[in-house]
Amino acid sequence: MDFEIDIGVWKLLMCLVLFASNFLAGAATIFCFSACAGSKQAKIFATLAQCLTAGIFFGVTFMIMIPEIPLVIEEYDEKYGAVSIFINPYMHCVFGILMMMTIDAVSRAWKKSYPEVSDSDIEMSQELTETSDQPVVVVEKTKETLMKYALFTMLLSFHSLFEGLPLGYKTDQTEMTKFFVPMLLHKLLEAFSVAAAGLNEQKKHSMLGSFIHSIMTPFGCFVGHFLVSGTPSQAMDSFLLIINGLSTGTITYIAFMEVLVDLMINEKFEAISEVFKIVWVSIGFLFTVGMSCAIEAVEKTRSLENSLFGNATFA
Repeated sequence: MDFEIDIGVWKLLMCLVLFASNFLAGAATIFCFSACAGSKQAKIFATLAQCLTAGIFFGVTFMIMIPEIPLVIEEYDEKYGAVSIFINPYMHCVFGILMMMTIDAVSRAWKKSYPEVSDSDIEMSQELTETSDQPVVVVEKTKETLMKYALFTMLLSFHSLFEGLPLGYKTDQTEMTKFFVPMLLHKLLEAFSVAAAGLNEQKKHSMLGSFIHSIMTPFGCFVGHFLVSGTPSQAMDSFLLIINGLSTGTITYIAFMEVLVDLMINEKFEAISEVFKIVWVSIGFLFTVGMSCAIEAVEKTRSLENSLFGNATFA
């Protein structure tokens, strides 16, 4: 007997897994790194996580999101005719990139208005302890560092909202699973980044930031599901084309401008050599490709088995 799960229930389960894993990963990072912050092992782990994130984003962008655009255009053509230039997903992909550029420009302008907030995530002072002659770095938890962390969390949460949209508007379980598995691993690494950025704040602030970030991708999934659950219409399908393009553009921008560029130029990610960075980025990409191929192969096998049972005759 073939057990089928309703598509809405399947999405709800995925959202719960995304939220729980994201928040727990963030909480674990906060408590673990509080005990070993600044160690060489912590820096190596942060660099490897950034490398894997870049590779996973490449896989999601070039193996899942971009190849999906011509398919949705073809489906729209069959139902309503040629796609207008105003709703063309490729054009809105560019708009998604421009939107993220605007957000980053606002972020940089905000930093310039607070020159006391440096690019090193924290302000520090050195004090001598009574038992040691070695200087001990003490973090000054200022309002400016808290505001910077709040802005970082807000921007990454906004990204997460758009990351959840494709999961919500998909109606095929195979496509959903192909997108969900690499996204889950990416969200775990992203949760680490959010938590690590808040290590210099009070635990209640960093925990709140991790919680807010954790709920945004499931919320985006619910928004996407709501858009496709109504009565089918040309207006709604046109809107979904636009959302498809915007979400692809935002993920493409994040992959290159915020993950890869940060990996290559940020001093925080110099714990391993450039060659090893390339190797680990490749591992993240190949993992995404491998998972997508494996899921597709399993689904084809299951479909073939269902077809064989459906055509079987019994004496």
